[in-house]
Amino acid sequence: MSGVLARRGPHPLLVVLALVGCLHAFFLLGVELDRTLIHNREIVRLSADVAALEREVSEMRQVAAHASDPVYRETLARALGYVYPHEKLIVTDRR
Repeated sequence: MSGVLARRGPHPLLVVLALVGCLHAFFLLGVELDRTLIHNREIVRLSADVAALEREVSEMRQVAAHASDPVYRETLARALGYVYPHEKLIVTDRR
């Protein structure tokens, strides 16, 4: 060479290594995106579960607040199908 440096391209091994690194990075981005979507779905589902449990606790607190009220207890018992011994229970077919 007469004082002029020949320009060469990047080493093929470096090109392959960079390509593999980029593919790996895109794969990891896909995995993290999938994980984020799964977590968001679980958060929504668990939030609905928590709301349902809070409603149930509220209903139980109402029952506990009226525990000493005989009229309220009788109403609950009748809702469960209990009757006094001198009463007759009539079962109907409601559809």
